[in-house]
Amino acid sequence: MAFPSSEPPLTRCPSPAHRLVPFAYVADVEKTLAFYAHLGFHATNIEPSADGNIEWAWAESAAPAVGGHPAALMFGRSSEPIVTGAQGIFFCMHCGDAAALRAYLLAAGLRDGGVRIGSPGATREPNVVFSMTHPKYLPAGEFHIHDPDGYSILVGQVS
Repeated sequence: MAFPSSEPPLTRCPSPAHRLVPFAYVADVEKTLAFYAHLGFHATNIEPSADGNIEWAWAESAAPAVGGHPAALMFGRSSEPIVTGAQGIFFCMHCGDAAALRAYLLAAGLRDGGVRIGSPGATREPNVVFSMTHPKYLPAGEFHIHDPDGYSILVGQVS
């Protein structure tokens, strides 16, 4: 997209966005909150519906010990069936010790998926954590997880 001026867009914007919070539709908000609690998230705001279920929730992690802000996500109850593997969003998260978090997730009951083989249209089995990798761009390590609704999460260690 071309801008009509050579002035950078940020200098023209009267109030730049400063936080982006993904909102994901899920089959069961309570079940999703329980899953993300294993990644350090806790619900800070919940909106119940007339049927007694949770309609939507805001979840945050604790602020990191050194700089930065808490991570945040929102989850809303889907009015349509969730098609695992058809999720069009990919979450990237950072943590202080990826190997320790992966071991914790396995101990908490997530299934070990071994080496992740990702490809477009691949089945995303829920509640699976994959092996650590150490790519050039993240030598401390990273691993993938699939949540209960098939959303794919990349957890990397930045150090």
